[in-house]
Amino acid sequence: MYKRKTFIINKEFQYGFIATFLVIVIISLIIFSGGFFLYYWLRDTVGEWKYDEFIDIKQEFTIKVQPINANNIVDPYALAVKLQDNQAPMSKYIQANISGQALLLINSFDEQTDSYEIQRVISQALTQFLKYLITQNKDLTKTGITISPELQELIDKNPDIQSAERYRLNLMIIVDAYKDELQITISDDPNELEELQIQKIQSSRKRYEIVFPTLLMNNLIIMILIMVIGIFYSHRMAGPIYRMEQDIKKVLAGEKDLRIKVRKKDKFKELAELINKLIQKLK
Repeated sequence: MYKRKTFIINKEFQYGFIATFLVIVIISLIIFSGGFFLYYWLRDTVGEWKYDEFIDIKQEFTIKVQPINANNIVDPYALAVKLQDNQAPMSKYIQANISGQALLLINSFDEQTDSYEIQRVISQALTQFLKYLITQNKDLTKTGITISPELQELIDKNPDIQSAERYRLNLMIIVDAYKDELQITISDDPNELEELQIQKIQSSRKRYEIVFPTLLMNNLIIMILIMVIGIFYSHRMAGPIYRMEQDIKKVLAGEKDLRIKVRKKDKFKELAELINKLIQKLK
């Protein structure tokens, strides 16, 4: 088949063709975007003003934490009594942030309860309490509890509230609060640590700051694709039409033995063949 070197044959036709396509696409995208915004505007379950609503951007990650074991509780009865005291700031805060079942068990403990059962329940409850502080972004140092000067120095370093360092600090605060009942050596041994999954808030952004850039980028990609497809497809139409137009003018001008040549992937090949047959008959 004939192969032309010039990529764009009829610029006026092609540019007009592409411009028409782009106008249609832009109008379609405007309608789509308008419908998208209207949808959120009318949905009463999203919020009063959806695009001013803040959305938390979260990231999941794992930290290593040291649990409280049953054998760390050296005086289970005394610790149970202290945890039952809802006037002490630390015990009151623990009671407010442990499970209801654990709280009922702790409040039911007395001197007749098996000591190992007390150790088991309290160690699990305190470990879950420490994990809860980290996962829920709670600050144990702002609960009115008494902090020793040594621990205050560590608090002043301001470790991230959702980190292994903060968990370790909270553990040290609990041990300090119940130092006669708890004996724990802070360890970094991986064999003594547990994994804790955390969802950490990276940032809070308004809804429109998330929706608008994505929507605009999507629209831009669509327009670029339409433009590329439009150039390629229109070239396959504009080329043969322009070629046939120029060759017909040459025939009318008296040129003989002329044959319209098209490429393999050009459109209107059948029309070009019919015109060639017509030229032959006219001869």
